[in-house]
Amino acid sequence: MSRNAIALCCVAAGAVLMAACNSIPTDPLAPIGGEDPGKIGAATVVTGDNGCTPGYWKNHLESWPITSLSPDQPVDTVFGELWLYPEVGSATLLEALSFSGGSDLLGAVRLLVRAGVAAVLNALHPDVPHMLPSEVLNIVNTALDSQDRDTILAAAALLGDRNDSVCPLD
Repeated sequence: MSRNAIALCCVAAGAVLMAACNSIPTDPLAPIGGEDPGKIGAATVVTGDNGCTPGYWKNHLESWPITSLSPDQPVDTVFGELWLYPEVGSATLLEALSFSGGSDLLGAVRLLVRAGVAAVLNALHPDVPHMLPSEVLNIVNTALDSQDRDTILAAAALLGDRNDSVCPLD
């Protein structure tokens, strides 16, 4: 999926997410170890419409090492804006893949983090044509920073839809 197509998806999700899609920072991967949002180590990231679900990532730990993320890594080391929600940010990436929602703001945050963890794993895996890692990080962090339940749910739905497409790792 092109950056323009992602921006169009963000328009459907709300103006705040549109701003996130159009303002990709120069060093968006600092928390996860890259310098170029289009590269991971020596490998070029290929974008596309594929994605694996949180359930896939929860049950296939053997697919994690190539992403440079660890199941035991705290989720707030990936999504910097989780400092606003310490009760969620202290969970591990693996624990976040089992989060369920709720009717309050923290329930929406848990849904977004669940979808965001799967989306970042998809984006970092070279065999999963997905969004760029910087796009995932921007969508998640911008929504979290809004502290608005509807914006957070829209971002979770956007990433959830991308994660629920064809998983080439199955």
